[in-house]
Amino acid sequence: MSFQTCPTDIFEASAEHIWELLTTPRLYEEWVDARLLNGPERPLVAGDRLILGAGPGHRLKVVFDVLRLVPKEEVVLDVRLPFGVANHEVLRITPLGPRRCRVTYN
Repeated sequence: MSFQTCPTDIFEASAEHIWELLTTPRLYEEWVDARLLNGPERPLVAGDRLILGAGPGHRLKVVFDVLRLVPKEEVVLDVRLPFGVANHEVLRITPLGPRRCRVTYN
């Protein structure tokens, strides 16, 4: 059985700021409960891979493969989680004003 949902949230932040958080690996530790184990020192580009340590002691590996980036609009990832769980994620950023945006992912 499978199902699909598209969680959405509104952020009091510019689309540019959300884009920076999603595409700058060193910033992940500020908003994700995980530690960056391996990733580029620059903003992400298609073809990059991030490896994060999650869970107790950050021992569980989470792998993000960056498939596509549309600047300030969309991030497409394949995500491999512990225990064989895999997700294909599309994150969409929609500006709602100069300091507000909607982020949807599936």
